[in-house]
Amino acid sequence: MIKNRLPGLISAGLTSLLVLSACGASSQAPASGAPGAAQKPGGPPPAPVSTAKVEQGPISAGISFTGDVTAQQQVNLAPKVSGLVTKLMADVGTHVKAGQEVAELDHLTQDAALQQAQAQLEVAQANLAKVQAQGRPEAVAAAQATVQQQQAKLQALENQGRPEAVAQAQAKLDQDTHQVENDKAALQVAQEKLNVFQSPAQQDSLQQALNAAKNTLYQNQIARDASCAGIGSGPPPATGKGSNCQAAQAAVNSAQQAVQQAVDNLAVNNDPNTLLQLQNAVAQAQATLQKDSSVVQGDQAALAVAKTPNLPTDIAQQQALVNQAAQQAKIAASPNLPTDIQAAQANVDAAQSNVDAAQVNVDLTKVTAPFDGVVSARLLAEGALATTTVPIFTIVSDAVEVDLPVAQEQIGQLQQGQSAKLSTAALPGQSIDAKIDTISPAADPKSRTFLVRVVPVTQDGKLKPGMSAAVTIATQAKPNAILLPNDAITTDPNTGAQGVYVVQSGPNGDTAVFKQVSLGASDGKNTEVLSGLNPGDVVIISGQTSLTNNQRVRPADQGGAGGAAASGKPQAAASGKPQGAASGGASAKPSAAA
Repeated sequence: MIKNRLPGLISAGLTSLLVLSACGASSQAPASGAPGAAQKPGGPPPAPVSTAKVEQGPISAGISFTGDVTAQQQVNLAPKVSGLVTKLMADVGTHVKAGQEVAELDHLTQDAALQQAQAQLEVAQANLAKVQAQGRPEAVAAAQATVQQQQAKLQALENQGRPEAVAQAQAKLDQDTHQVENDKAALQVAQEKLNVFQSPAQQDSLQQALNAAKNTLYQNQIARDASCAGIGSGPPPATGKGSNCQAAQAAVNSAQQAVQQAVDNLAVNNDPNTLLQLQNAVAQAQATLQKDSSVVQGDQAALAVAKTPNLPTDIAQQQALVNQAAQQAKIAASPNLPTDIQAAQANVDAAQSNVDAAQVNVDLTKVTAPFDGVVSARLLAEGALATTTVPIFTIVSDAVEVDLPVAQEQIGQLQQGQSAKLSTAALPGQSIDAKIDTISPAADPKSRTFLVRVVPVTQDGKLKPGMSAAVTIATQAKPNAILLPNDAITTDPNTGAQGVYVVQSGPNGDTAVFKQVSLGASDGKNTEVLSGLNPGDVVIISGQTSLTNNQRVRPADQGGAGGAAASGKPQAAASGKPQGAASGGASAKPSAAA
């Protein structure tokens, strides 16, 4: 191509020299220093541009979003019933477990209702037991015993006024009266013993008895010593002085026992326990006398009753009681029907339900955490009135998520479980592994976006609710794609079509030709070319916004007018192909174009 351009360049240079010489104007000397004149070719000068080659290589494309970090679960915890807050078990920053009690309301009213329901349950259970017990041997025996008691009372009423009944009552009165006389005698004996024990004469008598016993002992000891004087340690003779010694010793022993007995008698008389025993004996005798006296009074009343006949109305009333007891015995002997037991059981079940409901009302005064998390706000203090619309705490879960609105054009590139990366200004230089947790099956009718939820793979607490996070979701990766710099992509001003300017060489130099391209994935720096370009094509990446199709261009690092001839050779574009001369003439020397 350079050889084809040499004749034109030489001719243009000669023509320029002739024109300049005729006009008397001097031209700019060429790079070789030879004199010459330059002539501007027709048309606008080449536009300065920057270029790059279309390359082939790997590309990993993704979609970037920005969203807010939110807790997966958040609740303004309010009680299910209204009441005064009596106790708070948590505060801001407290970690809680699901079901853990965090607050308690006043429950005096609920406790009273529970106790009432429990009492009603006990009554129902007692009625059921009564119904179930009918027909049992022990219940029948008890009912029959009641009948016998009522019949005995009726018999007694009917016997009042009869001679044999009066005689029987009189005999019992006489017997019990005699017993009272015996009780009075026993009381008198006990009282006398107590009086003797406490009298000073008794004490003096015992002391005198002790003194007399001591004197007798002393005399017997003197007599023994006299009788036993001169007798050795051998066996005493059967008769004579030795036998008198033995008799004297026996008298001493007897006197010693008498002294000991007197000492014991005196000690007993002074012993507090003896006094207490005597006092108890008197008290017991008095109690026995009082009891038997009461019996006598009852006997006297019974005798009076026995002597007075009952009225027919009294006997009729007692007969009615006998009949009632007999009816109860008959009922006890007859088992209840199954329907009776079912009705009693139903009452028990209803009472149990009331107890359960009352217990639920008590439990409702205990506010519990609905899930594992941390208290982020305390909204009430102890003593405040909490209602079902006035929360006590705000609790957020430890697990976080990022919700992203994704356009319908991009939703097809995403799927559940797809990996993602999270980053935030709060954690500079850190990238957190994440994944797509859920994708909304329907778009928002207003924004036409789908809600995509991204969660960290590891919930380690680094991300906090309220942070702003950048999310990058990898959508595709190709190892051998045709790569176009993103800066080369522009729009045709005439048609509005998207494409690129490709540098092509021609007879008049390099020109910018607009080509429409089909683009694919982009990684923010390069974009995949699906069709329209080939590897090695030179595209314009700077200066293309003011270009028109087929406009001449030159590298931006070359000079302006005459820059193409600065070295005496035509300059090549970034693609390595020769580029047409810039405004300003070519070299006047043919050798300069060789």
